[in-house]
Amino acid sequence: MPKEGLFVITIYSFVYDKARSRYEQQLKSGQINGKSSSKYVHDFILETIEADEALSLAAPHIEKSALVGNSILLKDRKLGRMVEVQVRGAERDLFCLLDR
Repeated sequence: MPKEGLFVITIYSFVYDKARSRYEQQLKSGQINGKSSSKYVHDFILETIEADEALSLAAPHIEKSALVGNSILLKDRKLGRMVEVQVRGAERDLFCLLDR
């Protein structure tokens, strides 16, 4: 039984394996300092939800369609088209393929 205010959720084993692997990599590299794996997953889920909410507020007609490698595909429901945005270079700049 979890503590008051906490819930138990069920995830597939492959999702757990990916999360655990990523957690261990970031722990070894020093990106996270002594954070438990459950706190890591909690923070990851919360950050993802907050980022999605921020995108919805800033551009309610834009939705994430897919993440592929270093690209994200965005669907503009207002204009009825897809846009690919890539991360490029050492500075990790964003490059919109529509603006070539």
